[in-house]
Amino acid sequence: MKVAVIPNFKKKGAHKACVAFCEFLNGIGVQPLIASKLPEQTQGVYMPAEDMLDVCDLAVAIGGDGTLIHAAKQAAL
Repeated sequence: MKVAVIPNFKKKGAHKACVAFCEFLNGIGVQPLIASKLPEQTQGVYMPAEDMLDVCDLAVAIGGDGTLIHAAKQAAL
């Protein structure tokens, strides 16, 4: 399974939450797809957002309401 992780790093705590979520996904055998670079210890596949939304099974937005709306618009295209 592949999960697109769409963070908004302008939100307080989003970076830490994104790293923790990607580590959780890796721990259960799910491959995170990430558009933004995270610290080296986070394993995931980095690719443009448009590409990852084409191949993912699920998309998760990390941020606020605006992040969710933006991610939904991207996923609907």
